[in-house]
Amino acid sequence: MKKILVVDDDPDLLGAICLALTRAGYATVPAGDGKEALERLAEGGIGLVVSDIVMPGMDGLELIAEVRRRFAGVPMIAMSGGGRLPTEFHLRYAASSGACRVLAKPFLLADLVSLVRELYGVETPAA
Repeated sequence: MKKILVVDDDPDLLGAICLALTRAGYATVPAGDGKEALERLAEGGIGLVVSDIVMPGMDGLELIAEVRRRFAGVPMIAMSGGGRLPTEFHLRYAASSGACRVLAKPFLLADLVSLVRELYGVETPAA
């Protein structure tokens, strides 16, 4: 089974998302920023990226552009709680830049798991 790369600069949220996806049967790889995410992607075995948008250093919008350029077949879910600009702006831009799905923070972890299942095209992960 391919792994899900989870990218967020908030360690508590990063841990909660990884835990929820692991409990749903998925293997996860955490990354604290866009640069680390690209390193994990280069190692291979990533089937999906779930990324925050507003992060220091390489933000999620830059990450989406790099993933589309270097790892075009890997789908992405972008999530945002806003920042200096409204959440809707970030999510619309992420969708138009290549994110398959977007999710506004705060969200229910069950909603994220549902999106992951939808993108994998199965109700439960492969054993």
